[in-house]
Amino acid sequence: MSHVFISYSHKNKDFAYRLADALAALGLPAWIDREGIRAGDRWSTSIQEGLDVCRVLVVVLSPPAMESPNVEDEWQYFLDQGKPILPVLHQPAKIHFQLSRKQYIDF
Repeated sequence: MSHVFISYSHKNKDFAYRLADALAALGLPAWIDREGIRAGDRWSTSIQEGLDVCRVLVVVLSPPAMESPNVEDEWQYFLDQGKPILPVLHQPAKIHFQLSRKQYIDF
């Protein structure tokens, strides 16, 4: 079972996949769409299930991620649920004011 949901722009998929692999190598498997959504699944239903079962959301910060309505929906959902969000700065970006209050990890 995954405890960490990785939210990212598909323009940063290589970084997000490496991050998921690194977490798994440390014994912390992450929910990420490449494994969490199977062929034939409804995309939105799979995302919702992933968000519900995970305890922490890692949001990969980058200009494309900050422009993505899907990424915003994911971290906003966690914010609304009172679940922890861990921002990871992949590329310098203008960070949404609600995320800017949280300390990020700079990659």
